[in-house]
Amino acid sequence: MFMEERVYRYFMAQSLSYARAAGLDRVVAGKKMRAGAICCWCDTALSQPHNPGLKQCPDCSGKHRVYMSIQLCSGWHCRFTAEGRRPLPKRVIFSDTDPIIETAKRARGLVSDWAREDLELAIDLGRGGIWLMLTDEQFQALGGVL
Repeated sequence: MFMEERVYRYFMAQSLSYARAAGLDRVVAGKKMRAGAICCWCDTALSQPHNPGLKQCPDCSGKHRVYMSIQLCSGWHCRFTAEGRRPLPKRVIFSDTDPIIETAKRARGLVSDWAREDLELAIDLGRGGIWLMLTDEQFQALGGVL
């Protein structure tokens, strides 16, 4: 009995994400984040002096971190959840995947190859999500309160 290809890709991606999480590069990045050497959201290098603790780069500071979950059910349903697991009232339905990818690009959700691969896999599977970094205006448009 053979697995459907998209199910196989899902399981392979899960095993790859566990391998990535257990990899030395993520361990080193975590240590650098806690040391204040790199941004805790986008992994860019921070300027000297490096004070201990999680810090944000100038591009990420002042932004709202929001999780966009997508699901295919007679259209692409997008729901948004603020970083504190508080759902935002605005929900969006798209008929195609192009606006989802455009939303992720505009909201700085595709900052790494891993994020891009995860979004592509979520689209292939018909469900998933991605973290976005929204400005105050974008956050308020989704119904968020500052």
